[in-house]
Formats: sequence, C-alpha cells, structure tokens
Amino acid sequence: MLDSVKISRRQSEIRQSLAELVNKETPSDDETSSMGDLDKEYRTNETRFRAALVSEDDERGKPGPSWKPGPAANGPNWRASSRCDRLRWPSMKVAP
Repeated sequence: MLDSVKISRRQSEIRQSLAELVNKETPSDDETSSMGDLDKEYRTNETRFRAALVSEDDERGKPGPSWKPGPAANGPNWRASSRCDRLRWPSMKVAP
C-alpha cells in the first residue's frame, strides 16, 4: 500500500478522534492533552502526506503492465475525452 494512502487513513482516524473530543463540553485534562497530541500528529502527517505524494508521483503516473489505451485515445474526440478526465480527476501534484 502506498504511504500516502496509509497517511490519509490515519488522518481520517485522527479527525474522528478529534471530533469526538471536541463535542465534549468539559473535557478532562487527559482529553485536552490528547487533543493537543492528535493535532500535532495531524500537522506532522500533512507534511508527510505531501512528501509521499511527491515521491509517489512517478509510481502513480506509470500504467500497469495490463494497461492499454482505450478507444477514446484513438478517436476524433480524444482531446475532449482527456479534457473531461482532467476535470473529473484533479492532479495530485503538490507544489514544493
């Protein structure tokens, strides 16, 4: 599994944990400390996630061994087809 996917899943877990803690009216000291720790981990993971996306960019861009261009790649509407794909699937590149 790609590192970016692992990090993304962990980010989701952190958001769920934070949502549970934030909804409490009077969190205990342990819960407040836990919120701080989760927030710090989340911010660290954001940086790791961006780095993973950059490092995995080549891997994501390579088609697998069974990849073959579809009929749209050879037809007269190829440009329109690829333009729609870019609109539906935004680039995962992250500016440095």
